[in-house]
Amino acid sequence: MSNSFKGDFKVTTQSLMGKAEVKRMRASLMAEFPSLSKKALDSILGKEELGVCKCSNGCTLYVPADSPPAFFDDGFGSVFPTLSTLWRVPDMMPELVTHAPVSKFLLPKERSSGADMMLPGVIVPDGGLGDVQIGQKRCIRVEGNAMPIAVGKMLVGSAEIKAGGMKGKGMEVKHVYHDSLWALSLIHI
Repeated sequence: MSNSFKGDFKVTTQSLMGKAEVKRMRASLMAEFPSLSKKALDSILGKEELGVCKCSNGCTLYVPADSPPAFFDDGFGSVFPTLSTLWRVPDMMPELVTHAPVSKFLLPKERSSGADMMLPGVIVPDGGLGDVQIGQKRCIRVEGNAMPIAVGKMLVGSAEIKAGGMKGKGMEVKHVYHDSLWALSLIHI
């Protein structure tokens, strides 16, 4: 499912994670995002309790005390950072860079959830895109702006990209600037 937060959603249940659960989650996040330092993770999650909000769209939000949601589970067991987290630690995950005119297709508009990232819109750096794997989590940023505008997972790997000649859909967008999760994050800023 593309953009998990394309429409309104409601928080259906709220609870607090136990200390053991928080410890496991921290270890999992550190393993999955190797460039995320312990100090950065502590600043994101804080030292207090971590709230868990189950949502009507099937997603789960992980919310530090008195802060915007920091991470979300897309309902299929994959945990992604929110844009508010990526704006605090913009280099915590691999990225795809696009031209400014392409970004308008990614951003949600009235009656639209925004598009997934198409490979022709990706700017390939001199060193290439690196090792891309199907299901790999990446963020999208616009050329000239260090702050990510979307987060999602790759639909193709390096072999498919090479064989397809940078054509077709590249990344499924899960959360994007101006979607309903972003709007919820504004309440806490």
